[in-house]
Amino acid sequence: MTAKKQFGPKGWTPEQLASLAGNTYVITGANVGAGFEATPVFLSNGAKVVMMNRNADKSTAAIVALKQEFGSDADVTFVRMDLAVLDSVREAAAEVMEKVPRIDALILSSSGRGEKKLLPSCLSCASPAAIASGLPESVPAW
Repeated sequence: MTAKKQFGPKGWTPEQLASLAGNTYVITGANVGAGFEATPVFLSNGAKVVMMNRNADKSTAAIVALKQEFGSDADVTFVRMDLAVLDSVREAAAEVMEKVPRIDALILSSSGRGEKKLLPSCLSCASPAAIASGLPESVPAW
């Protein structure tokens, strides 16, 4: 028995997406790499993109490039977030919750390869379960 190829001879391609108008995509690490490559796909189909990046200068440059490509009406914004600093993550989450009424997808594209800071507010200092459960930041390293 052979499986039916539902996406055609080339497999799935971005051209097969329907309109994404009214949808909001929040993407970490969206100023470079895979996150930056995904952003135009969403924008070209009418979606709003919220970039969550550590570097404001790179984010601004990325937004300028995207607006040049898609026009000044391209709905792309930036929220500063450093994944190595838990307080930064909390502040960014609060800002997104305040400014973005609906999130259709959260795309975690950040590599986390930035400088590792072994501070109590560092994500690498606690297990994912501890972070998710809201335990104090002083949870021992895993």
